[in-house]
Amino acid sequence: MQHSQGFDKKEDQSSVSVHIFHLQTPSLRLLPAFNFERIGFHVLELNLDNSKISYLPCGLHNQLPLLETLSINANDLSLLPEDIGHLYNLKELSLKDNNISILPEALCRLSKLKILDADCNKLTKLYNEIGQNLSLEMIKVNGNILRRLPATFGLLANLRVLEANDNQIDLLPSTINFLENLRILKLRNNRLTTIPPSFGELEKLSHIDLSDNGLRHLCETFKSTATLEYLDLDMNKLTLFPDWFKHLENVRIISMKKNYLSNGAVQDGFGLVSKKLKILDLSGNALTHLPESVGHLESLQILLLGTTCQNQNKQNYFQIGNWLESLPLSFIYLTSLTKLHIEDNQLRVLPEEFGRLINLEELYLGSNMFAVLPGSFTKLSSLKQCRLSKNRLEFLPDDFGNLEALIELCLDSNKIKVLPLSMKNLKNLEILNLSENRILFVPEEIASGMIKLTTLKLSHPKTNSQEDGSIDDSVLETNIKDCEEDWDIDLTVSSSGDGVQCFDKEVRITSGTIGDTCVVGQFDLDGEESSIKSALPLPGQFDSFGNSNSSFHLSHLNWLPFNHHKPKILQHLFNVEEHIPGQFDSAEDAL
Repeated sequence: MQHSQGFDKKEDQSSVSVHIFHLQTPSLRLLPAFNFERIGFHVLELNLDNSKISYLPCGLHNQLPLLETLSINANDLSLLPEDIGHLYNLKELSLKDNNISILPEALCRLSKLKILDADCNKLTKLYNEIGQNLSLEMIKVNGNILRRLPATFGLLANLRVLEANDNQIDLLPSTINFLENLRILKLRNNRLTTIPPSFGELEKLSHIDLSDNGLRHLCETFKSTATLEYLDLDMNKLTLFPDWFKHLENVRIISMKKNYLSNGAVQDGFGLVSKKLKILDLSGNALTHLPESVGHLESLQILLLGTTCQNQNKQNYFQIGNWLESLPLSFIYLTSLTKLHIEDNQLRVLPEEFGRLINLEELYLGSNMFAVLPGSFTKLSSLKQCRLSKNRLEFLPDDFGNLEALIELCLDSNKIKVLPLSMKNLKNLEILNLSENRILFVPEEIASGMIKLTTLKLSHPKTNSQEDGSIDDSVLETNIKDCEEDWDIDLTVSSSGDGVQCFDKEVRITSGTIGDTCVVGQFDLDGEESSIKSALPLPGQFDSFGNSNSSFHLSHLNWLPFNHHKPKILQHLFNVEEHIPGQFDSAEDAL
């Protein structure tokens, strides 16, 4: 049995030696009958965490009369002894991660108790006379089965923190306004549908989390507008901002994603005084417009107006963002923005001076209706991640390559035919998604500048095959618009055995309709003496290739989207033809 005891000495102002006692063992079932008086010191703190204690003995107060802190977290306790109320000097009681279903009424005698932590138990209610614990400053009862707070709760005038997340609370006491020192209130994931009007009388709230309830409206008046810094109202049924939102002068974070906010929900005037707001999340609502006053949010760094769904595939079937058709003209003054998500809306145009948002690093504009980007778009010099998927873009600005900080660029599901030559300047680009466009390959003069590219996705066109399995190039050109399958190319740079940097990953062709994958080979696409390392037969049929024998014909390498590397690859395949399986016998014809 592993057993540890710790004694930490310290001196108080009267030079009386006091100690902290730690006892931890993985197999202890009940507290040993230590004779603390015989040891000859006063224990102020007793820590019994993670000791598998099933119950506490009675009479603990006789041996530990000066105990101030008792921590018995993560044990097997289902109840506490009634005489725990005689630990009159107790200031902190921590009971989290046990199986306690009820707290004894005797706890109300602990007049010096400041902290009560009973997280993650099985509490169905708190003791009725909790209001007698007038010194309480923090109550944590997260992860229980509480339905109501006692009527005496309002007597806790010194309470600063109340955390009761993940319970079943459906009503707050009307006396909540008497918690005059309450700063932090966390009631996430409960069953609240209303807030009592008296809630608005609280004057010192700085942090409110009422997310994941069923709230339909908030109190009409609110006296903590000058102190509130954090407000989380996610996943409720709220339809509008109350008028007092316009007076939140010190708020830093407002999150109201997945509510019922719609036309007119964000009232004109919101933002005029909230000069310190840094994060605003209104994702997954039904907003149709924003007021011009939002342009006054001069400190705003993160603005989320898009979808709450992380799975992009689900975005194909239903609207899960907002319904914004345009952005206010004042939007260009949000120059502190670093992260902007407006995907899955109905936007057709961006403000002409959108490029003034020079601090933007992450921009999601997918699933909108953009046909063109404003000329100023290429002034977003800090942009690292840009997603423009599922729009109607036919071309990009000629100077798109000015976005040299780009690391990820998603342009899939548009109508782009040609890439601007300036994209060769995207030397930091690592991920480029061009699938479901009208582009078959990245021209050599562009790709040669993308020295950090590791992932490229291009469309795989449907074609007719010749009888011998070869591909007619003219058919490739005319059928680009009928793209149905995707190329998924992995170009991760690695080192070869001789230390030369090379593209040492296999070139993979994945059929989007069949799901088969062909490993064409592993090539050094940079070295002067490139050579094939492997060539494997196709594991299944690609009807578009015309293969009836489940094999991959060398001529199919004409499909490789890396047009500037293809001749080198084919030449090396031809040079080592004798080492390649029989289905590559017509290598010379392929060249």
